[in-house]
Amino acid sequence: MTTWAAPEDEGREGRCSRVTFDIRPHADIVRLTVTHEDLADGGEFADASAGGPRCCPISSPC
Repeated sequence: MTTWAAPEDEGREGRCSRVTFDIRPHADIVRLTVTHEDLADGGEFADASAGGPRCCPISSPC
C-alpha cells in the first residue's frame, strides 16, 4: 500500500489517496490487482479508471 498526491498537494492533510497492490500467482503468471481509494472527486475517479492521472503524481507520506 502507498499514498498518492498531486505534486501541489504534497503534505496537505486530506489530499492523499490510497493505492493498494495485490499480487497473486495465477497459473504460470501473476495477477496484479490495483485498488485506488479515497479519491477526492469524480475527476480523480475518471483519471484512475483510465489508467492514471493527467499529472504525474508522487508517492508521499500523508
